[in-house]
Amino acid sequence: MQTLVYFSNSVQTAFQTSYYPDRFVDIAADEASAQKRGIRRLRETWKVIDDQIGDNDWVLGKCFSAVDIYLFMLTTWLNPTRGHPSVEEFPNVKRIAQATMSRPSVQFVYAEWLSENI
Repeated sequence: MQTLVYFSNSVQTAFQTSYYPDRFVDIAADEASAQKRGIRRLRETWKVIDDQIGDNDWVLGKCFSAVDIYLFMLTTWLNPTRGHPSVEEFPNVKRIAQATMSRPSVQFVYAEWLSENI
């Protein structure tokens, strides 16, 4: 539960700040600063997750779970052309995302995304 909450309240908030900086500032002149902070926060939050995974088979240990699918989904939002970190910076996250992506159910749900991005 802790990891799910961290994904929704920390990682997703960093994405929101990056993609929608206008929602976090009072004046348009501050949007660039908020966006830069969101990007820095993305790197911080992904580092926490990468460290948490360590040598685990999956995010939470030996068993595949919804957390792994959530992690994969969040990695699809990373966009280095917007200044986001690349999943390459987080080898444990990348390993789990790739393992999750290989599952038939994930390939089915993400078929369009995979055809456009892989």
